[in-house]
Amino acid sequence: MDLQTPQTIETDVLVLGSGAAGLRAAIEARKFGVKVLLISKSAIGLGNNTAISGSGLAAGTGWRVPDDSPDLHFKDTVIGGRYMSNQRLVEVMTREIGDEVLELESFGVRFRKRGEIFHMALMAGHSHPRNVFGDKAIGTDLTLPLRDYAIAKGITQKSGVLITGLLITDNEAAGAVGLDEAGGLYIFRTQSIVLASGGAGQIYLRTSNAGGSTGDGTILALEAGVPLVDMEFVQFSMSGPNTEMFCAREGAVIRNAPGENILEKYGLSDPVLMTRDAVSKAIMLEILAGRSHGGETLTLDTTPISAERFEKMRVLLPKNTPTDKRHFPIGLYSHFFMGGVKINEETETGVDRLYAAGEVCGGVNGANRLGGNALAESFVFGKIAGRKAAQRARSKRSLPETAKEASRELSRLTVLASSTGGEGIKEIQRLLRTIMWHKAGIIRNKEGLQTALDEIKTLTARFKSITVKNFKDLSDALKLENMLRVSDMVARSALLRTESRGAHYRSDYPEENNSLWLKNIEIYKKDGSLLLRTVPSDLSRIAP
Repeated sequence: MDLQTPQTIETDVLVLGSGAAGLRAAIEARKFGVKVLLISKSAIGLGNNTAISGSGLAAGTGWRVPDDSPDLHFKDTVIGGRYMSNQRLVEVMTREIGDEVLELESFGVRFRKRGEIFHMALMAGHSHPRNVFGDKAIGTDLTLPLRDYAIAKGITQKSGVLITGLLITDNEAAGAVGLDEAGGLYIFRTQSIVLASGGAGQIYLRTSNAGGSTGDGTILALEAGVPLVDMEFVQFSMSGPNTEMFCAREGAVIRNAPGENILEKYGLSDPVLMTRDAVSKAIMLEILAGRSHGGETLTLDTTPISAERFEKMRVLLPKNTPTDKRHFPIGLYSHFFMGGVKINEETETGVDRLYAAGEVCGGVNGANRLGGNALAESFVFGKIAGRKAAQRARSKRSLPETAKEASRELSRLTVLASSTGGEGIKEIQRLLRTIMWHKAGIIRNKEGLQTALDEIKTLTARFKSITVKNFKDLSDALKLENMLRVSDMVARSALLRTESRGAHYRSDYPEENNSLWLKNIEIYKKDGSLLLRTVPSDLSRIAP
């Protein structure tokens, strides 16, 4: 299969990703009068985790509960993340998110209100009700108004393009290479880049994530020379109705097949303790013990909620749910990546002119994310990344020559496009996701993680013999390669961390070990090799 001659496109700021972080970065960059190009694998503002979210943003402002504050939001976030968070990042997020909500309103986002007062809900792990929601409580409440606002402000948008590699010269980001499924090739030349491409939940057999969550940005950053952090911390959550809100806010319970209340059984009846890491672990332990329905689900029992109150909560249920139904099956899925690109408070990555924001980054959430902090993080740091990228772009340097770097990436694509070894891309992907779910998922141990690493190595060898028949296959192959590499790093980091902390649960090391593991694990490349190191956790404001 022959590749087309690439088309070269120049811009001042190149934003990769059109979820919360990418849209917000593009809008902020445009305020500085620079040319902004927004690239997305899917339709702009759709097909990403923001668009399919419940639209909740955590904002400790005191708007509903006067005693609430950014300081309390900060404390809840750091404790919820089991002291693995970069506290300087958390401080920025909790300080800025209130003003950010108001600015989003000015862009056309409509939030749920009671008159002029924001409706604010309590989510597990938060000490006060502080989650605001879009008007319809769906993620497109946020993305579609921002997409339209971006168009009105003259931001160029290009969808259906997978970025395959960044062009880095002398430790400066200078461009990227992209591919679409129609065979179009692109070389983007730019003054600065914002990486906002989301997480990698698709490496697991069961996931709530959008189809494009294949870790592409994580690998782009790693190959550019940026360290990754906290890759062992993957959040799992409950499938089915909005279990967290029904339980933490309304008093519903989760029952196993024998009928036991597992929230009570595992000491999780207090809404503050009902965090996703703790509840997911409890559900999985019940499943593994054979106390589930069909080996996969437990039951959300809403009968403790009064009939009158339950009727008001029906908005959280699927449409056409029978009016007398009060019991719902719930399972588990991968939900959010706490780990990713290492950034500082200015969203700088260590590679000049390369900035990152949103779920592609690690650092804010530590070992576990509280509900509403994903979008809060994305919007706050998306804004900062857009501003920094635009300010850097206004220096108007002469764009560096990137022909050598582009040629190297195009050669890599040419080799992959000519693969005719007979291995099926979808089969390797299926096997990988199954391995990660069972061996590096919610319950982990040394034997399982080592088996996962061995099997990922085997699948990586098989990947070298895949068959690529068309440009869709080529795109799928590139995403699969990223998934294989992200999976390997998750398993490596999880094997190194010999304790349980937040969403990382080791059955062979079931306790949190502060004497040995108040450390973050970083991954970086050196001389072509992948290396791991530990660094002391940021305890600059509060410590265990």
